[in-house]
Amino acid sequence: MTNISLSFDGVDDFVEVTDNSSLNGTNISIGTWFSIEDLDYPGNSEGQVLVSKWGDDSEGYNNQRSYRVYYEKVDSQPKISFIISSDGSVQENNYVITTSSKSIEVQNWHMTIGTYDGDSLKLYLDGTLVGSTNFSKGIYYGDQNPPIRFGRKSDHDGMYLNGNLDEVAIWDTALTADEVSTLYGSL
Repeated sequence: MTNISLSFDGVDDFVEVTDNSSLNGTNISIGTWFSIEDLDYPGNSEGQVLVSKWGDDSEGYNNQRSYRVYYEKVDSQPKISFIISSDGSVQENNYVITTSSKSIEVQNWHMTIGTYDGDSLKLYLDGTLVGSTNFSKGIYYGDQNPPIRFGRKSDHDGMYLNGNLDEVAIWDTALTADEVSTLYGSL
């Protein structure tokens, strides 16, 4: 059996999936295996996106931000973060971010899953819960149907991934800690 993953160059590579309302659940989990090749990211970018449904105003989407799972540097340490917006904006009190307490290793494979159950945002890294934040305002999916992207956030600031993704998945339920651990242990 051959192992194959999607490779992204950090400059202009990304995958775009047309929006589908079946992916717009009240509860959701977004997961992928990933490997980051380089800790740097270009210009004034905020990091490198793994998976995103984040339509920016610069693309003609007026406040159409839903969620994204991405790598960023926090206190100079490489971390994974999961963000959701309850109204499509990034206005204070209308979005929430949870960031991993554990750093990631560059050029090594990791599995991350972000979950939202209507009450809290949870982030798992390599089968272990590494971040949790209470938030009961829900996820805003908007009315303009921005695409889901792998390896990029938007036209405005890119946040292109320099690395690999494999087994990207979106569930219409918030996976439990046991389910996440089983997924991690089964591969």
